Amino acid sequence: MAIIKIKCNKCGSEFTANVQYSHVDSTDRSEREMGEEKIYQADVETTCPNCGNQVVGSIEFWEYPSGIIDHKSDSNLDGGSVTDYGV
Repeated sequence: MAIIKIKCNKCGSEFTANVQYSHVDSTDRSEREMGEEKIYQADVETTCPNCGNQVVGSIEFWEYPSGIIDHKSDSNLDGGSVTDYGV
């Protein structure tokens, strides 16, 4: 379980939500000599406590090399944007 921070697209307030990340894919990066790249995803379904706006979708982050967050994405999220992925 991770606590993420979301900024509401409707009222602009920032709030927290709990998500559960799951390992969804891996890519062998042996040609770059730092091992495997791992992709994690969490489904988000929450409501802004300030205005009631629904925030739904999924978020992802990539870990490469191990222990280092290489990329984050909330492009599949409607109603808000992530300001802290809690990872």
